[in-house]
Amino acid sequence: MPRSNRHARRQIRLPKTAGYSAQQVEDFLAEEEHNGFRTELPEGCNFVIVSMPKAVMSAYKDRERAYWAAKRKQ
Repeated sequence: MPRSNRHARRQIRLPKTAGYSAQQVEDFLAEEEHNGFRTELPEGCNFVIVSMPKAVMSAYKDRERAYWAAKRKQ
């Protein structure tokens, strides 16, 4: 039986206290992927602190790894 791709998209499980839906997270990840995971900092900022639930960060990292793996194959 073949192993699943560890970078494959999977359903995002959010904590019940999350103020957003899994679809909103999916939309965010799609936008990040479209931007090449290089979102510009807002004008006048030197850095941005991002806080997100572990499930969202895990999905973000997986999607980013898959993106860069696909880029290397091209």
